[in-house]
Amino acid sequence: MIGIVLVSHTPSLAQATAEFIAACAPDVPVALAGGNRSGGFGASYGKVVEALRSFDLVGGDSAERAPLPDASVPSRTVDGVILIPDLGSSALTSRMVLADRPDPRCVVVDCPFVEGAFEAAVQAQAGTCLPEIVESLRSVRSLRKL
Repeated sequence: MIGIVLVSHTPSLAQATAEFIAACAPDVPVALAGGNRSGGFGASYGKVVEALRSFDLVGGDSAERAPLPDASVPSRTVDGVILIPDLGSSALTSRMVLADRPDPRCVVVDCPFVEGAFEAAVQAQAGTCLPEIVESLRSVRSLRKL
């Protein structure tokens, strides 16, 4: 199973998106990194780190994990994690975290926030592997609604 980290500038957007995707993919573990450290608007390096640590990556060191209090799904063992940022600085923050803690099982993907989260969750629920989900999310970037 692949886990998802929703990296948003606001806790409420991350929470609402997690609730939306849980309706279609209830078994997919999701962690939230919404808002700054005090819960206000912004992106938080520490929240992204905590979100990643809330997962027990297969073959990873679970001793380094710390619970994430606002995770919408309990921590679980996952094969990989996809980080989906909402705007520019959350994408930069996500990339900084992964640059400081490189792990090929963790990937930040440039895709629309809600549509990407939905696509990733549905694919993860179906048991799709990390590289295939990442490729699928790249195609969502050009998805038109009308």
